[in-house]
Amino acid sequence: MKPPREQLVLAFYPNTRGFAFVLFEGPFAPVDWGLVRLRGAEKNRTGVARLAELLSRQRPDVVLLEDMFDGNSRRHDRIRDLNAAAQEAASRAGIECIHYSQKQVHAQFVELGAPKRYARAAFIARRIPEFQRLRLLPPPRKVWNSESARMAIFDAAALAITFFEEMANEQFEQ
Repeated sequence: MKPPREQLVLAFYPNTRGFAFVLFEGPFAPVDWGLVRLRGAEKNRTGVARLAELLSRQRPDVVLLEDMFDGNSRRHDRIRDLNAAAQEAASRAGIECIHYSQKQVHAQFVELGAPKRYARAAFIARRIPEFQRLRLLPPPRKVWNSESARMAIFDAAALAITFFEEMANEQFEQ
């Protein structure tokens, strides 16, 4: 495996609206990101096709996915199916997949001083100048408002930061 700073790492985060992705070339160094809104009866089929295009165009070395089968995940079956289809698409493209549970991501960000979800997003926004410049971080959600779609970008980025932190810890221990 290439050192983390030499890898293109794609974090994929499906949700009810579609999916978010962030492509990193190193820790806190995204080169592409976005939200893909999926509509209609064939959301997962369309989502996998869009992901396959992204994989073909960007050719990441690693795809990061949420581990939705760790027993603690409360994700809807359709989202789980999209996540599994994303893994199959990456495998067909010959790209390694790494999974992190929400628990692992949470533990990593507790160590980084951002234990809550919005604090995690704010932490990421402070460390990625482009996210800050573009004002991607939505305001804190009020209980009567629905969540901003942009939060999914930060969920995807959290997967990548967990990966880079884990790789740095492994290198430090060697």
